[in-house]
Amino acid sequence: MLPNDRSRAATRTLATLNSHGACVRHPHPDWWFPERGRDDADKALRVCASCPLRFMCREYALTWGEEGVWGGTTDCDRDELRLIAHPAEWAGMTLPGLELGETA
Repeated sequence: MLPNDRSRAATRTLATLNSHGACVRHPHPDWWFPERGRDDADKALRVCASCPLRFMCREYALTWGEEGVWGGTTDCDRDELRLIAHPAEWAGMTLPGLELGETA
């Protein structure tokens, strides 16, 4: 995908999310980008649970590598989703010093 294609797609998606998301104009926008720990993320996740755009938002974050809470998922949640979505690509990978099939 060319950079301009990403920009157009991202702009359209963000315009929708910024207009209709449950987080829009929320009094605590910092909840979606927690630095103090899980408490703020949990608050954001509760707001996301009621959002009709949470799946679009999650897909946006997965596609563009966003950080913070997006679409009812945290960074760790999306890392797990990526692993589940791409097991064949990583199936032959090993840790340095281990042979294929060995466990750490």
